[in-house]
Amino acid sequence: MRLATTALVLTSLLSAGSAFAFDVRPLRTSTSPNFTLTVLACDNGVDYNAFFQDDHRRYGNEFDFGPNPVQLSSVEFTHNGYFTLFGPYAFDIELWDPATCTFMSSADALAANDAYYGSITESFNVCPEQLYGWDRVAVMIDANSCYAPNDCYPDISFDNTLRDCHWIITPGTPSLCQFAPSLGDFLLRVDLNNCATGSRPATWGTIKSRYR
Repeated sequence: MRLATTALVLTSLLSAGSAFAFDVRPLRTSTSPNFTLTVLACDNGVDYNAFFQDDHRRYGNEFDFGPNPVQLSSVEFTHNGYFTLFGPYAFDIELWDPATCTFMSSADALAANDAYYGSITESFNVCPEQLYGWDRVAVMIDANSCYAPNDCYPDISFDNTLRDCHWIITPGTPSLCQFAPSLGDFLLRVDLNNCATGSRPATWGTIKSRYR
């Protein structure tokens, strides 16, 4: 996991030409990934495009985990290597509180399969990491395999809707939580409370991470 500093919220709306505008890849033929997780999703299932991902930013979606602490069991997303970098790709899954732009917890040192020749959709079991959250939670991907500082993988696809559940987070002091209203939501879905019986329940130690 790279630097993940807790901070007061600082949220910006992005527009073309702003200081925080992001580079988007050239348009390609849209496809429909074969997702297996359907518990929480905000995308429309169309693999439309992707950003050139920066090595200091995280990319993901905000979900409503409900009023009580629940365990994140799996994360599934679509990514593409754009004939640029062969996998596997190192990455972390991070949970953030979007209301305060605060880092909560993470599953580190994960690996996504090679997608050099085109988009693939993968699911990752994070039950052993004991990640808990409630209310609104941003589930983010920290891509750690980089062809260049502004071209990191796994490169998460986004769809062609304007639902605005997606977030782009830049850790720092303070951290910066941003969304781009003119671009789609990431093809990233999650499953909750689906770990094997016997998983350790939430404790005060895991719950208080929300307020670190």
